[in-house]
Amino acid sequence: MLFKPLPLLPLLLALAAAAPSPATAGRECQPGQYRCDYISSNIEVCDVHGWHTAASCKGQTCRYNGGSEAPYCHDQ
Repeated sequence: MLFKPLPLLPLLLALAAAAPSPATAGRECQPGQYRCDYISSNIEVCDVHGWHTAASCKGQTCRYNGGSEAPYCHDQ
């Protein structure tokens, strides 16, 4: 008897779709938020699908404006 993986394929695809992606796992966000990434080289934006790169800085220059907490690239 041969193993038939095709009946399991929809189940595996559903499980993979339900798992959070490594890029957003444990990083909750509200759509419209911006922040510096973990290594301060990109500005990330949150949408309904999670965090995504909105802008890339030259090196590790992502900083926050005082008071507004809006990130920017402090490239000189």
